[in-house]
Amino acid sequence: MNLTTDYSYMTGWLTKFKKRHGIRQLKICGDKASADAETAEDFVNEFVRLVETEKLSPEQIYNADETGLFWRYVPRLTLATADEKDATGVKDSKERIAILGCGNAAGSHKTKLFVIGKSAKPRAFKNVSVSGHIPVK
Repeated sequence: MNLTTDYSYMTGWLTKFKKRHGIRQLKICGDKASADAETAEDFVNEFVRLVETEKLSPEQIYNADETGLFWRYVPRLTLATADEKDATGVKDSKERIAILGCGNAAGSHKTKLFVIGKSAKPRAFKNVSVSGHIPVK
């Protein structure tokens, strides 16, 4: 192909191309899980009842949540034709750690972050010197 002129794509070119050829974007998922909205609503109602019954203040109500910190993470989106219903996933990279944060509803007490791993020296820290603890601020 002897192209002598530069071609610049116009805004929306990819969107129009995908529409014309029946290509759409799918979220890659390894396992499908269904959310149970009714159970979630029941839990919220029970929690509100418990807070009122026990006369709990925001200082007494805590929430903890964890998140993964990944290296070499695989993208979660892909392009697929219109007849493809699902995009099969791949296993997550083992090069990860989990971080847990916790605090009360008033925001007056927040614990230090907890770093959670399955091994004494996670692969994610192979080039990091950690003498018994990981400095987290």
